[in-house]
Amino acid sequence: MSQIYVPTTSSTPAIPTSFTVDFQLAGGSFIAPGTVVPAGNNVNINGASTNFDNVNGIQTTADPNNSKFMLVELTNRFSDTILCPASSTTTLLSFNLGGSPAGYRFNFDVVGIDTVAFSVCGYNLQSTFKTLGGVAALVQTPYIDADEDIPGNLLSMTNVGADAVLSFTNSTLNDWSVKFVGTYVVI
Repeated sequence: MSQIYVPTTSSTPAIPTSFTVDFQLAGGSFIAPGTVVPAGNNVNINGASTNFDNVNGIQTTADPNNSKFMLVELTNRFSDTILCPASSTTTLLSFNLGGSPAGYRFNFDVVGIDTVAFSVCGYNLQSTFKTLGGVAALVQTPYIDADEDIPGNLLSMTNVGADAVLSFTNSTLNDWSVKFVGTYVVI
């Protein structure tokens, strides 16, 4: 025997008309908070990453604000793939540390492939910087793990003005494609 409930009045479930998110992206800057507004009861949610500092490591962003588009972003991250010409040093990343006193800890995973001979290299680098009055200073790079088919390439971090700079030195006669993913913590 089944029982069927028939309501005495007609009702429809309440559908949210907006969602508050952590930030809105406006003119390249993150402004708190943001709003996502469904269009036809739909919200488009995409993944992304940003180098914006957020202690939680993740944030939601309306892009643009008051639209149906929301990003779920991993924060404090860098990534890119760069072609590094033969026998040269290439800047993979230059990150401004700002003018306020702060300490930064960076961690990068890097992999490269020789585009002709197909040799590969892989690195893990950890480095610490401090900044005072708009001038960055390398505290130490205590750890670089280098796995190379052909030894001689070099991954390094240095400071230039107020920037922390990640560089790849290609010591071979061929171009290398280099990909990196990195994170940082700041206080």
